[in-house]
Amino acid sequence: MRVIVLSDTHGDTDAIDSLFARCGRPDLIIHCGDMDRDCDYIELTKPEGVPLLAVCGNNDWHSDRLDHIVTAIGEFRFYITHGHQERVKSDLRGVLYAARTNNCQVVLHGHTHRPVDRLEEDIRIINPGALSGKDPTYAEMILQKDSLSVQIVSLYESK
Repeated sequence: MRVIVLSDTHGDTDAIDSLFARCGRPDLIIHCGDMDRDCDYIELTKPEGVPLLAVCGNNDWHSDRLDHIVTAIGEFRFYITHGHQERVKSDLRGVLYAARTNNCQVVLHGHTHRPVDRLEEDIRIINPGALSGKDPTYAEMILQKDSLSVQIVSLYESK
């Protein structure tokens, strides 16, 4: 299963268009918040039939989306959040606590605009970075049985 993870699009629909032109048809798209209604745009422009999971971020004042989602994808349980409520700009204790409390092996978050893929206390922490801004990035996850590989991709870097 191929999953595209993005965050902090902040209204940059050109970057969203470039993302879909670059990555083709994933099996799932996950947006980690600060979307400024971009999920409506994503729903209209994503490949047909590809599901979208999205949480709200600190700039999504009028969103009716959840602030976090706990879900199984393949063999893994994921805690998906923007990260502002867990204070990820300070440290990772909040998301680690939330992941452990919900029996999750993987955390997906945004908010810092800095891409991260690291193991912390046996929990995989993945931040795709920001799809908006000077150096837009996203994450591509490949899940196969009990393995998870992640690549942080610079949107405008050649393949």
